[in-house]
This record gives sequence, structure tokens and C-alpha cells, in this order.
Amino acid sequence: SSGTTRYDVGLINAFVLHTVVTITGISDSTARETAQRVALDMFKSLLAEADSEACYLMISAISNQLRFPSSHTYLCSRMTLALFSKSEERVRECIARVLIERILVNRPFPWGLLVTLIELLRNPYYAFWTHEFTQRSPQIVEILKAVAKSIHAVGGVPSHGQAIVQSPS
Repeated sequence: SSGTTRYDVGLINAFVLHTVVTITGISDSTARETAQRVALDMFKSLLAEADSEACYLMISAISNQLRFPSSHTYLCSRMTLALFSKSEERVRECIARVLIERILVNRPFPWGLLVTLIELLRNPYYAFWTHEFTQRSPQIVEILKAVAKSIHAVGGVPSHGQAIVQSPS
């Protein structure tokens, strides 16, 4: 980004953080599950109405919470994956963009970011490689292949599922 935005980035980050902290603080499992569904629906609705800049900022705010192993990170990982599976294509592309940008520029990788991206790429449920945005240009195909290859080489990182990487040929 150029550093200028029409949106209050701090407020978006605080909103996401407050939502996640509130949910992870609920001790009753039934109430927590209900709150998770409500939050997911809320984020999904906001992303569906958002322009591309607001969508990017919201996904970035959620991705900022993908850190060390904790219930907080786990919730944000599950929410990111659920948003990918239940949202329209432009939101899926934005999620992929944010996660891959962070893998390309940040080292060491935050654990939660790596686990979430591995799950997205490996689990056939998300059908990552079938989305049109993954094949849009030869450069994107090469970047995605390189990311998939480097993630495949990372050993010992648990995945939520048991699928294997299915990169394009």
C-alpha cells in the first residue's frame, strides 16, 4: 500500500482484535461456538460489502492475529479458512494474496500464518488450485508453485487436515 487509505486501519485492527479476544474469553463452549458463528457471519457480510481496499485491510487485520500456538491464533486460522470456503471469489483471492504476501516477505514466518497457508494449499476441501486467480498469469503460477514447494519442504508443521499438497503441474 502507498500508506494512504480512506479507512481507519487502527480501528479495523482493533475491531478484529476485540472480536477475537471476546470470543476466546468465553468459557462456555456452546456460547463460544455461537459467538464464533456470529463473528464469522459478521466478517463474511462485511467482506461481501467491502471494496477491494477495505477487504484487504480486514483480511490483513485477521492475518495479523495468526501468530504463535494459542486458542486466539487457532480461532483466527479457522476463521480465515472458513471465510475462504464460504466467500465469493474476490474475497478468496484477497485471502490468498494476504497470506502469500506475508510468506514471501516475512521471515521467520509466524506459526499461525504458516499453518493456515499449509492447510489452505494442502486440504482438497478448499480446492485452492482450482480457483481462477491461481492461474491468472504465468508469474502468479510460478510464485504459487514456489510457495507450495517451500511449504512442502517445511517438515513437522501440523496441519488441521491430513491432505497432501496438490500443486499445479
